[in-house]
Amino acid sequence: MNVERAYGEAAKARRRNAIIDAAEELLASSLELPTAAAIAARVGLAKGTLFRYFETLEELFTALLLERWCTALDELTRRIENCHSTEQVVNEVLGSFVNLSEKQQWLMMLDTMLPEFRRKLSDDWRREFEETISSRMARTGAFIEMAIGLDTGRGFTLLVRSQAFARGLWQSCNNDNSPFVAGASPLQPYPIELRRALVEYWRGALTES
Repeated sequence: MNVERAYGEAAKARRRNAIIDAAEELLASSLELPTAAAIAARVGLAKGTLFRYFETLEELFTALLLERWCTALDELTRRIENCHSTEQVVNEVLGSFVNLSEKQQWLMMLDTMLPEFRRKLSDDWRREFEETISSRMARTGAFIEMAIGLDTGRGFTLLVRSQAFARGLWQSCNNDNSPFVAGASPLQPYPIELRRALVEYWRGALTES
């Protein structure tokens, strides 16, 4: 395979992004973790070249997860800036999570695997991942606080718990062995259950605030 070398930081960044995009495309098409060989082939690289940009596949998957969550949080922040009522803000937050669950199911799947990935990450990358996602959630949370008059830190808490709801419901709705899907009252499809859970949680949380 004759692959052009990437020289300079800009070229390396473009190749790194191409690898992340390829991993996303493969995940989206199958909802299964792709191999290093499959990702490399998608980009037109030798398998070994992949690991010049990411130490492990776990680092690659968490980099993808981080970038897409940050993109979603940035978009949510922009939407919140244009809201003029508490109802609008809540609808934007709920819509953001439900939209992700419907259009980027692989993101929810990957998010549930994060604890497993973390155990195989270097200390430096684990720290960078956690600090980055926390700071971006705090930023979006601060916009929520300003928009609907919440105490400092409350918006961050609401977002973290909403993400936890999304992760937990994905596991329950997509696990045939889950006790929550057995019996006379099975769960509805994931996006429906997620919206219901988030509506109930936000309604109760804002009533208490």
